Amino acid sequence: MTTMTATAEAPLVLTPDQELELVKKELPAKRGEFRKIFPLFKGYYRVNFHNDETNAITRSYFVQVNGSKLTY
Repeated sequence: MTTMTATAEAPLVLTPDQELELVKKELPAKRGEFRKIFPLFKGYYRVNFHNDETNAITRSYFVQVNGSKLTY
């Protein structure tokens, strides 16, 4: 008789500061724009990119931090 033992890995839990750093790393600002990050609730963020000259929003993302990756 063969027995198999499998260990389930615990999901990666990040602190709010680590989540914010992950969002900053994954969504950098391009030349000519600046980024504003708004924490909405645990693990969810709104990231807006504004034009440097006009302050108009050029891109916007709603993201969820899942472990070490972002879900759009």
